[in-house]
Amino acid sequence: MSDDDREPSGRGRAGGGPAGGPDEHDRLLARYEAVRAEIALRAVARDCATSEALADQRAAHRAETRAWQHLSELREARRAAPGDLSLVAAADQVEAAWETARDAAEEINRKASDVARRALEESEADSRLLHEMGLRVRAARLASRRPGI
Repeated sequence: MSDDDREPSGRGRAGGGPAGGPDEHDRLLARYEAVRAEIALRAVARDCATSEALADQRAAHRAETRAWQHLSELREARRAAPGDLSLVAAADQVEAAWETARDAAEEINRKASDVARRALEESEADSRLLHEMGLRVRAARLASRRPGI
């Protein structure tokens, strides 16, 4: 039975089991190993992308925290010296910087979440693919051990 005669389950169209024989098993096993190697490379790339997104997220959070701390210090200084107009202007500028940092952190958080979600979805799809291919390899191995019917 050729590959064109197969359904995705690995079973023939006529409803019989998978085509057997050592050649079929070896072919499926080689394909499984090739796909597994491709998936391993994709997993490394996903891990790198996720790590990078998380590092960006941590950096953005640190920047937002520093801006907030600076703003808090200026607000305290303003309360201590209410007549110092330079503190009012400085606090306004720092508040604008904090808002910018906060907005940037929110955007980076969204991007990091998207990267993590995509990585999880791709990993799940890869796992399903390997599982199904492993089932086909096992079925072919069992079929090749059976005496002719």
